[in-house]
Amino acid sequence: MIDIKEARKDTDELFQYLSEIADDIVSRYSKILDDLVKKLSKNIDTLSNEELRTYMAKISIEAYNLSIDREHTALKELCAEALYKESQATSFNQAAGTVEARRNQSMIATMDKQAVSMLYSTVAALFKAKVDEAHRLANVLSNILISRSAEAKLQYSPRSIDGIDNSSSTNTRQILNEEFVQEENPF
Repeated sequence: MIDIKEARKDTDELFQYLSEIADDIVSRYSKILDDLVKKLSKNIDTLSNEELRTYMAKISIEAYNLSIDREHTALKELCAEALYKESQATSFNQAAGTVEARRNQSMIATMDKQAVSMLYSTVAALFKAKVDEAHRLANVLSNILISRSAEAKLQYSPRSIDGIDNSSSTNTRQILNEEFVQEENPF
């Protein structure tokens, strides 16, 4: 009978181990961006247009820097994959027995290299997600500025459009929530 509990336990342990390493790597490189997002989140309703523009610029700069790190990580991922394949082929050629036995022996002997390959694949994906979300956040901030500008024009307009009073202010957090809904972590 298949021992699902033991397999899940092993999977959870490997996941926990690799995810901690991946999170540590990503957080070292994305600390400035993460801090900017935290500050922005706390103060979004009270920021002036100039402060929003400053956040947009800083977030874009950090996204640029992080995208360079993402590309370096993608290269590490490719290197790890190449080393894994080389190690597996060498192990396969040195093993004895049937082809299936040699394949199994080589897979077992190269699990560490496969884990490193998986690690850098995950790190590259996490970097990509951070960069994509940073660009998305900068676009949301741009939309907030556009909305504020449109509201300011309407407030100073001598007439309302189509007889509707358009002078009410839109809540910035409402705009942010509508356009920048974060997905829940599936883990």
